This record gives sequence, C-alpha cells and structure tokens, in this order.
Amino acid sequence: MASGIQGRSSVALGLAESIAQAVSARAGLPCWIRDEPGRVAGDVDAVLVGMNCEDRPRVIGVVNDLGVHLTTAWIDERGGATMLAGASGAGGDVPTTVAERIAELVATQWFRRVPLSALDAGVAMFDAVRKHLSLETGHWRLGVFGQWEQTAGRGGMTIDIGGDNPWESMSWCLQARDHVDVKWPAAGFEQASGGCELRSLQDLMARWPNIAQGLIDALAGRDRFRSRPWPLATAASAVLAAVRAVDHGGGSLRLDQQQGSGFPKAWPSAMIWRFDAIGQHRCVMLEETASGITVTAGKHHVIVGDAQALARALPDITAAVLSDLGRLTPDKLRPGAWYRLRVAFAGAAAGERVRFDRCQCVPYDGIDLYHFERDGGTWLLHGGDPEHCAALADLDRVLEAESCG
Repeated sequence: MASGIQGRSSVALGLAESIAQAVSARAGLPCWIRDEPGRVAGDVDAVLVGMNCEDRPRVIGVVNDLGVHLTTAWIDERGGATMLAGASGAGGDVPTTVAERIAELVATQWFRRVPLSALDAGVAMFDAVRKHLSLETGHWRLGVFGQWEQTAGRGGMTIDIGGDNPWESMSWCLQARDHVDVKWPAAGFEQASGGCELRSLQDLMARWPNIAQGLIDALAGRDRFRSRPWPLATAASAVLAAVRAVDHGGGSLRLDQQQGSGFPKAWPSAMIWRFDAIGQHRCVMLEETASGITVTAGKHHVIVGDAQALARALPDITAAVLSDLGRLTPDKLRPGAWYRLRVAFAGAAAGERVRFDRCQCVPYDGIDLYHFERDGGTWLLHGGDPEHCAALADLDRVLEAESCG
C-alpha cells in the first residue's frame, strides 16, 4: 500500500484495516479499503472503508491521519435522519465501537433505504474530477467535515485543491436528512454559486455535466481574477512607497494584506500600519471591489480604477496621511496624559481636564471602553453608544491634548 507524507498513512491504514475486518466479521460481508495518502505537506492522509452493496461500492467510513491523532467518520442514522458521525483516536475500543455501529446499520438494510450518502457522492465526484478535470498546478484532494456535530445537514465531504494552487473546500457534498446537497463556487464575485440535490447515484450521473461545467467555470473565473492587470497588492505597494517618502512622523510603517475567504466570496484588502511608542495605528486602508480600489486615509476617501488614477490621487492621499498625524484619534491616546474637553460631553464640562487611564476591550460585545480620570471621579467614552461612537470618530473635536507627560 502507498504511504502518505512522512509515512503517516500507514497508521491510518492500520486503523482502517481493523475496522474493515471487524465489520466483515459482524456483518458477514467482505469490506475493502482504499488508500488516499497526502501528496504534499498540509494534505491529510485518508483511507476509505467500504463494501459492495447490490454490486455497487458504498463508502461506509473514512479514517483521517491528522498527524497528531486519527479521526474516523462514518455515515449514521438517528431518528430517521442520515448524518455524519465521528470518533477520535486509534486505540482501545475505537475500532470495535465503530465497527459495531456500522454493522448494525448494515443489518437493518440501511444501504437500501439510503441509495446515496455524502461519502458516496464525495468519493464519486472526487474520482470524476481527478479523471476528467486536469489542473495545471496543484492536485485534487478529499476532505471530511462536520462529523463531530452528528446532526443532519452539518457534515459531509469536501473536494479541495492542494499543493501550489490551493482552494480549500472548493466543492462539497453535504449530508442532509434524506439526500445529499452538492455545492460549487460561483465563477465570479457577485454571482450565484451552483448547487443541486442528489438522492441516488443516477442523480449524480445525470447532473455531473452541470457540476463539471460549474467547476470549470469557477476555475476559469479564479484564473481571470488572479491575472487581472492591476491587483490590490500592486496598488498597496505604490501607496506604501508614497507614504514612506513623506511621512516623517516617527515610528515604522508596515503593509498587511488580507485575502479573507478569497475568491469568489471576498475581495482582498490591505492596511498600512504605523508603529510608534504608543502602539499600532491605522494609516491607510485599501479595499478592492468590482468598481476599483477604495483608498481611505484619515477622512479622505477615493476610488481609483487603474495605476494612472492612483498616481493622480497620491498627493491627496499622502496629504491626508500627514494631516491625520496631527489629529487626535482613539489609538493615539497616551496613558497618563492629560486632555482638556473642547465641548461639554458625557457629563463633563467644556474646559474640564481628564487624564487617560486605559482602553478596555470587551470581546463579547465587540466594543472598546476608554477610561479617564477627572477631579471627583471617572469619565468614560463607550464604544457601544452611538453618540460616543460619533465622538470617538471625531475625537479632536471633543478633546485636545494638554500635555504628553
């Protein structure tokens, strides 16, 4: 048998063989195993366990080697609903427990009641894409998800692309209560993704041309997106260079780029950060959309559609960056520093002095609380209050720094 990366698949093979032998002994039917070892680092070794039912192979379980431990997923039935179930580990009674449950299902003719499961559909689609849809780089691979929730509509199989051309969960087969939902991605942003409902292998065969075309269109759409003439990364690098040329406010600048959930669900974005003695500050934000790249610096916003438009906009962008250096914003509040209220706000009078203490993050609510001290008590700016949010967004209208001591 083939072995996976660093020989890990041999461990999964051992567990799969133990399960297959135990199921055969209890059900009185022969079982087979099929090895799908990982090809590159980051892949998961998988071993399929199955048996033939009415002259057709059915997948009854999948053993995955995650490196640190093994997991086993199998199709189960509870309360009349079909679902994915799971077990962790390889020792003790895991093979026996899994085999006993699968044998119980076989004895009740479960495979006749459920002509197609998410494991069946996932493996059949995996074989089809590997045979008919070639990749210039990367490789097709199988994945399993949702086996720990053990609820209909929560688990199934994914068909991913691994290697140099990765695409996690490109397509997936979800085990619904009495059928399998197949999904594949859209061919572009703001387009509908594809999907269909399967109840039998015949359904899969009939719908395969549509599924295959959907996958082909999605791959072509991603290739077009990746080869677009002016990606956000190019624009962000140009903005960073321009800001570095004029920004002498101290500290250092860093560009962070985020892909989010990636094509075709989320456009990429980028942030230029400034780091100084106080901490980390937003300098310039860039967001790519279908209409261009939105650049935000301080209170200045502009949408640019190409390199020439960005070049024309750079003077205003850098001017906004320099202007923002002199603005008081929440991230520039210095612990221990005194500030004077320009206007009356939140129970404090205009001209009153407050001393900044700390910013408290409240993760559960997703808000920040800014704590100040003043004569006779404390003063608070609450990131969850609409009026306070407006004040924080225009903080230099409310407060002015009295000293930096």
